[in-house]
Parts: sequence; structure tokens; C-alpha cells
Amino acid sequence: MQAPKNGNIFDIEGTIFLVEGEGFHFRLSIDGDGIYAERNGESCILPSSLLPGNRTNIFILTWSYDRIRLITGTKDNQIERVKNTSPCAAPISLKKWAREQSLIPEKEYDSEEELRDAVYGCIASMKEKIEKDGNSEAFWDIIYEGNTITNKIPKKEPTIHSHLKSLLDTELFIKGIDIYRENKTSAGNIDFTLTGYVKNKGLSSVCIEIKNAHSGDLEDGFLNQLPNYMVAQGAQYGAYCVLNYSFPMGSRETRAELVGKLMVLQVSSKNPYVRSKIRVFVIDLDKKVAASKR
Repeated sequence: MQAPKNGNIFDIEGTIFLVEGEGFHFRLSIDGDGIYAERNGESCILPSSLLPGNRTNIFILTWSYDRIRLITGTKDNQIERVKNTSPCAAPISLKKWAREQSLIPEKEYDSEEELRDAVYGCIASMKEKIEKDGNSEAFWDIIYEGNTITNKIPKKEPTIHSHLKSLLDTELFIKGIDIYRENKTSAGNIDFTLTGYVKNKGLSSVCIEIKNAHSGDLEDGFLNQLPNYMVAQGAQYGAYCVLNYSFPMGSRETRAELVGKLMVLQVSSKNPYVRSKIRVFVIDLDKKVAASKR
């Protein structure tokens, strides 16, 4: 890479960094024509022609699960380009390498409650991404006639587990929490088991069960499946994530009826796990539902 002339970032030429793992490629490069951030074949480009000819003293690259953002310019004149990409999570091997190189610190939680709160925070963040950032389309099988959508059918629960895991994975990893899909227990297969280190205890688990709101097993999943998984796994806390599709394509009840039913089930249960150890998250998958009505 050549050094910049006169402090102008566009006088640099070459690759700034390159990260590669199985099925993953992320490169940031620059030349006289612009700055290029490319991830798995999709690029965000910021042309040098957009920048005034004065000295450049700001350059920022940010990226997330489905977006790359480039910012450059001066303090008083900034230019940015944003590229929405296909959902992409870095491979686990790459994240493990980053942790081994001390690029990501090990995390030890003071209590199981602190671990629980970290997990619930990640789920709440995932819920917000799905509801507000346009990630709900991945949960539907969409039927077209030409370019016109004629119907949307909710996907079956197992088919969307990998998408949910990708949404959770990065934030959990940064917080020192590992996620395992369909972990086997004596009570059956848990959708997700999350583990983290707790001081004076070692590894501790939190269980997550995913259920479609229109599933005939909605109540049983909450009252029996998840608490039984928690007992079998030795987990003190769990999360019940309900995917709420719009009627008539999905849910049998309105959202208010669904939330009310789950609340009644929880407060009337005699199982201590259901009453106080499980938090319910209702995730709306219909963009037409206004945020003020959720």
C-alpha cells in the first residue's frame, strides 16, 4: 500500500484489510477512484469524485448483519454511502480466532441473573431488527405472479431457525455467550441453548423455544415443552419467542388477544418456571402493524 500524499486519503492505493473464513470474504480497498468495501461479492462504493478537493480528515467504515456504510470528507462536509446487503454473519471459526487473539475479551458474569439479562437484551435487539429494519420478509414463503405478490405463507418453524441464529449470533458472541441450535436433552430437542460463564459456578445455560403464534402447540410449548427443557438442561431461565404472523395468513388471534392469552397462561400457571423464570417475546412479522400498536 502506498502512503497518502498531502494527507488525502484517496492518494492511498491498495488493500487496507482483508478478512476471510469459510464462506466469508470481507475486503476494504482504496485507489484514486474511490473506497470499496466488499463482502461476499456485494460492494459499497464511495467515489472520490464526490469529495471536494480539500484535505480529507475523516474516514469511517461501519457494517452490520445486512448493511455496509462508508463515510468520508472533512469535519464540515461529510459524504456517505450505504449498501443494504444479503444477510451475512461471520463464521464461528473466525470469531473463535478473534477471541483467541484477544481481539474480543472473555466475559464472566457475576450471576445467572446478569447472564439472563444479557440474553434477553440480545433477543430484544433481534426483535427490533426484525420489526423495524425490514427483516421480516425472510419469515415468509412469497408467491408471485409475474412481479406481483399474490400470497404470503408463513414458513415452518425449523426453516427459520438458522435466520434467527444469524441475527443473534454476533451480539451474543461479543457478550461472551455461545449459542447452540437444537441441543438434545432428556426432554427432547431445545430450539436454542445459550451458555455463558458465571462467577463461582462455571458454564450456565438459558433455553430459548421458538413457536409460531398460529401453532396448535403454542400453549403446550409455553407450559410444558420449554420448562421441561430448562429442567433437563439445568437452566434457571428461558425465553419463549412467539412469531406473530398476520391474520388470515397466520395467527388466529389479533396481537392483543395473543399477548393477553400468554399473560393469562403465565400468571395462572402453578409451575414456578413458567410464572417467574420465562420471559415471553412476541415478534411481529407483518410490516403493516404500526409500532404504536405493538
